[in-house]
Amino acid sequence: MQMTILASGFNSPFAASSQCHPGLLDAADAQSVVIPHLVLASKDEELETVAAYQLLVVPKGGAVETYSTMWRGWMGSQTDLEKEGSRAEYVRGYTQLAEFFEMHFA
Repeated sequence: MQMTILASGFNSPFAASSQCHPGLLDAADAQSVVIPHLVLASKDEELETVAAYQLLVVPKGGAVETYSTMWRGWMGSQTDLEKEGSRAEYVRGYTQLAEFFEMHFA
C-alpha cells in the first residue's frame, strides 16, 4: 500500500500527487483517486498493475510512465549518477515531476 495514492482520494488536501518507482502497487488503492496523480514506474513494477493505474489516474488528469531501463529506487537512494544513461533518466524524471506539479499548482 502506498500512502500517497491513499491521500489522493476523496477530501484530499492536495491539488496533485505523485509516486516514483513505487513498490507494492495495488490497483485497488488507485480506485478512489480524485486529483491528478503522476506515477513514474520502474522496470521492476508489475506491468499489469501499472496498466491498471493508468486506466484509473489518467481520467483524473494524471499520467503514468514506465522508465523501462530504470530500477526501483532510481530517483532516490538507489540512484547512480555516475552512469550517463542513469543520470539522464534521473534528470528526465525530476523534470517530469516539476512540470507535472507546475501544471497542477498554477
